[in-house]
Amino acid sequence: MNIQRFNELINRYSDGQLSPEETDELMHLLKELEECELTWDDEIHGDLDSFKDEMHYKSIAKLKKYQRKGQFVKLAALILVVLTPLLLIYKSRSTISDFLSPTQMNILATAGEVKEIELKDGTKVWLNSGSTLYYPEEFKSSGPRYVELVGEAFFEVKHSDNQQFVIKSGDLETTVLGTSFNIRSYPDEETGEVTVLSGKVRIETLLQSEIKRAEAIFLEKDQKVVFSKITQKLAKHDTKAADDILWKEGLLKFVGVPLFKVLASLERHYQITIKYNNEIKNCPVFADFKGESPDNVLQILALSLNGRVIKESGHFFLDGKTCE
Repeated sequence: MNIQRFNELINRYSDGQLSPEETDELMHLLKELEECELTWDDEIHGDLDSFKDEMHYKSIAKLKKYQRKGQFVKLAALILVVLTPLLLIYKSRSTISDFLSPTQMNILATAGEVKEIELKDGTKVWLNSGSTLYYPEEFKSSGPRYVELVGEAFFEVKHSDNQQFVIKSGDLETTVLGTSFNIRSYPDEETGEVTVLSGKVRIETLLQSEIKRAEAIFLEKDQKVVFSKITQKLAKHDTKAADDILWKEGLLKFVGVPLFKVLASLERHYQITIKYNNEIKNCPVFADFKGESPDNVLQILALSLNGRVIKESGHFFLDGKTCE
């Protein structure tokens, strides 16, 4: 279940901005939560109470009627059906207010910025441009340590024998005890990646519309898994992991990366818009950039493609010949 998406929909519903399609999506996620309560397996999914703690329902208390009254009645009824058992279960060991209002934090790395933070458990995180990390102000003393990532980040996880560290990133879930690795999961890209620099990690996918997991893949040093959002498949590769985290030092390195992916990275890094000729979108790029202006970077790419760069009203267009 995508925690970040669930919270986004709840907040939009609270503000009266939920579309009919989003209302259906939220109803589906709430239904997933109900099923989760009935079929939860601690060995596969981790501690249920810790998972509930991550589902900060504070905004639910502010819910107001949606314009489509019929949809509101259905949704409100489903919320009551799902949340009432959870609240009764939780009340036996804590207060309702503690359950509804866990302190959640988020941090954003803006364009051209690499942001370093240290979580309360000692875990260090480097966020790449255009990335956001969601995490609790303090982790529970028992059960998994959950965070959620949108974008790209490098983690140095503080080891704990008794508490796994779990990162949700789109449809991927990465589980470790203590290790260092890179996760790349931007919403606008067709793939997600996890690369291990040291230690060992477990990668699982959350199958669409299902709570159950696919078979896990384990990664060790200098191994990478690539997840296709289209086919929902994982592919494991050997790699030079150190190259995947050069962005921490402000270096953009591309080794045989398709041009369209390179341009997407440049857009995030420089906060610019780049259009291009579709005939060159898959041309492989081999280049390193550090401290260069966007104009210079695009000029270098254009030269490699025997093309040109057109700049108009602050936007860029990259033209070139086919790379065959």
